[in-house]
Amino acid sequence: MATKRMFSLNVVDTDAFLEMPVTSRLLYYDLGMRADDDGFVSNWKKILLFTGMKEDDMKVLIAKKFVIPFESGVIVIRHWRMNNYLQNDRTKPTIYQEELKQLEVDENNVYNLDTKCIHSIDKNSIEENSIDKNSINNEQIYINEFDELWDIYPNKKGKKDALKHWEITFIAKHIFI
Repeated sequence: MATKRMFSLNVVDTDAFLEMPVTSRLLYYDLGMRADDDGFVSNWKKILLFTGMKEDDMKVLIAKKFVIPFESGVIVIRHWRMNNYLQNDRTKPTIYQEELKQLEVDENNVYNLDTKCIHSIDKNSIEENSIDKNSINNEQIYINEFDELWDIYPNKKGKKDALKHWEITFIAKHIFI
């Protein structure tokens, strides 16, 4: 594994990155420094522990789509290939080959989960158990939960910002857990 890492301004200078809390941004840098040569990190909980970051910082990175979590507990840095270029003769392939097989690289050299197995469904033909139907139900659930919380919240200022934070937490909770 290489010991030098780079971070592209095309990633870390974007509004999406800079809008995240400082702790989430610092966690992104720490994960990047400790990722293998394909951008995979298996010991992210250990990194949280020794950097003093919180699991919420990881949830923000997931919700903002800067990292992709896998059921195995491994994560991958989505923009790894934008940030780092390593010559083939100097890289050590990741041991997380099953997770790597689940990814595709887009035209911008960014990792995305391969969704070829997920069928696109027209909104007019949503079946009861389809992914799109469940997404709609989840959206309604988080809005209902937020409304219930807002009704009992004593400080009625900043509802828009509060809803945004609620959404990030809700999405991260359902993706991450």
